[in-house]
Amino acid sequence: MKLSVQNLSKAFWSGDRQLEILSSLNMHVQLGEFVSIIGPNGCGKSTLFNIVAGVDDQTSGELYIDGRNGERLGKSGYMAQNPMLLPWKTVRENVMLGLRVQGQPTKSSKQKADKLLKKFGLLEHADQYPAVLSGGMAQKAALARTILCNKDFLLMDEPFGALDAVTRLSMQMWLGEVWSEMRCSVLFVTHDIREAILLSDRIYVLGSGKIIKEAVISLPRPRKREFLSKKSSLALEAELESLLL
Repeated sequence: MKLSVQNLSKAFWSGDRQLEILSSLNMHVQLGEFVSIIGPNGCGKSTLFNIVAGVDDQTSGELYIDGRNGERLGKSGYMAQNPMLLPWKTVRENVMLGLRVQGQPTKSSKQKADKLLKKFGLLEHADQYPAVLSGGMAQKAALARTILCNKDFLLMDEPFGALDAVTRLSMQMWLGEVWSEMRCSVLFVTHDIREAILLSDRIYVLGSGKIIKEAVISLPRPRKREFLSKKSSLALEAELESLLL
């Protein structure tokens, strides 16, 4: 799926004052593209995600998904920092949840869930409960659930932010491999500049509700962590970091 955001603004009223969170924002995600947004807390990242997901409306401007300007709810899969797995349901039942809510039959939902759990290395844990999963495994299960809900366009809001450094690196490399195989469109929010460079085709820097920089990442795929030591990557990292200070 493709996303096009044109002159989008969002404002809230606080007493008799209007607070503008997003201001004339323009951005896009092409079919099968991995795009990241970086920016400080309070710059409007979550507000933008809520609008794209269809749980909030913009004050002005247009937002098109696959060229259509209208109903957005359910058009994208959303994955947050917290995996939000239901502790009283098995791993398989959690992954199937979106399909069951959509009214799909139990048998076909189970088959689809097991196929993805096998791909993600979680099939042996399918009948266990989330409490036995490590942080990385829980995020893999959450991504499987998100993909089954909508595999064409994923919104990922700092999905690895709560993980330790070693697990986070492992998950970054794993996500890069999964995305290279599935080629879904991804809009990804992170505070980690290196994470954005490692995973993305393009990066938007968001500041005070406006796009202040668009960077194209020319690293070859599949990505390797050592690419981040290249002079071009280090220069881009320094430039993006300077915009966030």
